[in-house]
Amino acid sequence: RVAEPSLYGNDNNALLALLNDEVDVVSVAFSPPILPFAERPWAYGEDDPELWRALGVSPSRHPIGYVEVLRGGPEVGGYRVRDARAALFDARPTVFDGTRVLALTDPLPNGVLVLGAGVPWVLAGDVIDTVERFANGEACAQSICAPDFYNWEGMVRVAPDAFEPVRALVETLALDEDARFASDPEY
Repeated sequence: RVAEPSLYGNDNNALLALLNDEVDVVSVAFSPPILPFAERPWAYGEDDPELWRALGVSPSRHPIGYVEVLRGGPEVGGYRVRDARAALFDARPTVFDGTRVLALTDPLPNGVLVLGAGVPWVLAGDVIDTVERFANGEACAQSICAPDFYNWEGMVRVAPDAFEPVRALVETLALDEDARFASDPEY
């Protein structure tokens, strides 16, 4: 079936539309799995996004909250699954069995720190330097950078062209500003 592109406001809503057969395909965030024994990081362009499927075991919820394949997770030979579907796992436990990752875009920056135009350049530089030091330090490793939280690997400054895949997607889908925000009640 052919349909017009639709916006659902967030990954959960898009995945629910897919699971409810309202759409055939959605685009959502992907965070790679943590591999068994944390032997190495998952490699973009080399590893299958769902290499854990080779085990033939469906994901389950670990007692402390994350989604894993094999009880105990990476530390005992399993995988920790972290893509957008993990957020729906409790409400829709078959979300992994009923969906597949078809393709990945080029990697995109995961988060963006944006300061208002009214912030003086010197202050903006100080804020960015401070956040960058935090994100690349031990304090972050023990908090939001920890594997059980966001699993950030640090923070780097990126050039505006790093967001070109997003711009290309918006252009390809012919989304104008009104259409982009019409489906999200927060805007």
